[in-house]
Amino acid sequence: MPEIPIIRPPSEWRSLLVRVTRGCKWNRCRFCGIYPHLGEPGFSVRSVAEIKRDIDLLKLHHPDAETAFLGDADPLQAGVDAFVEIAEYLRKVFPIKRLTCYARVSTLWKLRKDAIQILARAGLNRVHIGLESGDTETLRYHRKGQTPEMVKETALWLKEAGIETSFYVLLGLGGRDHWQRHIYETARLINETAPEFVRIRRLWPYESNTSFSGPESPLLHEIRTGNFIPQTPEGTV
Repeated sequence: MPEIPIIRPPSEWRSLLVRVTRGCKWNRCRFCGIYPHLGEPGFSVRSVAEIKRDIDLLKLHHPDAETAFLGDADPLQAGVDAFVEIAEYLRKVFPIKRLTCYARVSTLWKLRKDAIQILARAGLNRVHIGLESGDTETLRYHRKGQTPEMVKETALWLKEAGIETSFYVLLGLGGRDHWQRHIYETARLINETAPEFVRIRRLWPYESNTSFSGPESPLLHEIRTGNFIPQTPEGTV
């Protein structure tokens, strides 16, 4: 059986799921413990040969697939050359019209404009990015590893390359104390970058269910020690 990504965007429910990397290399975000919680022990990059074998197996069951999603959290960590080889092989085997992946802002920003252009020429159509917040302090507190300035520069490069951007915003990330700053700065950044898609998620570990996100989430410790006061469900909306 082919190895498939643990997590995918909801909009990719009909897409081929191709696992390029395992887990999340960054794995420091204060609010997230999802990959350890789902049993992924660490980060690793799969070989191109392995991935091509999976693509061949997928062909047996989905010969006419037109969309494909590459995972896990940041498959560009496999390197531009490997990513391009995988993308080109997918388009050789399938009649692919849309090729997407998760990507971290910091990874794209380090690749710079020229490499993003190479990814576009290889057929990458859309990237799903965890924006989470547009507020500098909120991003810093949650150890996201990106700044609004990095987001703006990266979004411009993607737009120039013709790659669609799908931002994910995490409501409640500012907690009860800093919700205004989180929301206003996020709205400002979205308006400045004009992504093609914005998807909304809600920070889940609020006070009536602090065990939901699992013991791996560092934010739970912050909640229990009073350093982070979760926003109420009513306050979130």
